[in-house]
Amino acid sequence: MNLKQANKILSKPEWIEGLELMSQYRRYEDDSPKGTLAVTIGGDGDTHICITPDRDGGGYDSLRFRMFGGGGRSQRVRKALLLLAAAIKLDNDDSPQGKR
Repeated sequence: MNLKQANKILSKPEWIEGLELMSQYRRYEDDSPKGTLAVTIGGDGDTHICITPDRDGGGYDSLRFRMFGGGGRSQRVRKALLLLAAAIKLDNDDSPQGKR
């Protein structure tokens, strides 16, 4: 894939079927039993990304990327986070991780 193809995918505003508002999609990292990556989709369609180095909840930051109508200036990033949420959901469906 090149940047032109990526832009075509990331510039389309449609919703990804199978994702739900007010849901979090979380996956443990591959190399450590501690860290997680999560994408949360708010009720307003904003996306939040959170990296937690400690699975017990210690030390994390969350970043929000808003819908265009809510002042969002990073629509491709927001769409990429929706794609990431879909990837996490698909991986969790195919290979559930459970607690380590």
